[in-house]
Amino acid sequence: MKLNLDCCRDILLTIEAQTERMDMQLYDFLKLLPQYSELEIEYCLEKLYEADYIHLTCEPFSNSSSELIIISIEDLTFQGHEFLENIRSKNVWDKTKNICGNIGSFSLDVIKTVATDIITNLISQHLNI
Repeated sequence: MKLNLDCCRDILLTIEAQTERMDMQLYDFLKLLPQYSELEIEYCLEKLYEADYIHLTCEPFSNSSSELIIISIEDLTFQGHEFLENIRSKNVWDKTKNICGNIGSFSLDVIKTVATDIITNLISQHLNI
C-alpha cells in the first residue's frame, strides 16, 4: 500500500491538537479526517508508530499473525513532535512535497531532511546570511 503523506501529517496535527490527555481510537480519526479512508488512516498510524512518531497500544490480530490491531492512539513521541515542527507550515510542507516529488523519494527520513533544509534556508534568508 502507498503511504499517504498528507494523511500522516494530518494525523500528527490531529493528535497534537487534542487538549486533554486521552487516548484516541481509530473511529475518532475517521470522524476528524473524513477525507481519508479507514485503510489510509490505519496504515499511516502503523507507519507513524513504526517510525517512532506516535505512541499507540496494539495487539496481535491472532496468535499466529504478525498483523496488529490498533487499540488506542496515545500521543506524539518527542521525535513525532520534532518531525511535525519541521512540516507544520503549509508553505514548507508544499515545498517539501514538491522537492521530494522531483527527486522521487518520499520516505519519512527524506521528508524530514528536506523540510529541515528548507527551514534552514528560510532562516538564512531571513537573517540575510
